[in-house]
Amino acid sequence: MRNIFAVAVMGLGLMFPAGVQAETLVDALRSAYKSSHLLDQNQAVLRAADEDAAVAIAKLRPVLSYTAQASWRRFDNATATTSLPTVNFESDSASQSLSASLLIYGGGRVRLGGELAQEAV
Repeated sequence: MRNIFAVAVMGLGLMFPAGVQAETLVDALRSAYKSSHLLDQNQAVLRAADEDAAVAIAKLRPVLSYTAQASWRRFDNATATTSLPTVNFESDSASQSLSASLLIYGGGRVRLGGELAQEAV
């Protein structure tokens, strides 16, 4: 009885060779990596933690702000209906500002926050 069963299994194996094909460990890991949604979620969590670490470290760096503004204005009183003398003028103005800020002392909170964020990654 065992011989007949073994022959039947071998015959089925020969009839369907693609179904009996072995997969290497590298192929199994590669297919799991491509099709696992859990890995995608964990990668997204890791990217978010990495961004938090970059933000925490950036708080220790100086901040530079630059602003530039320009304007031009023309006033023409010739179209006015009053009996005042006609006054025409043009004016232009420009301004620029540059500011810098640097945290000198934060009680160690910023430095420890950066280290905590790096450990979370």
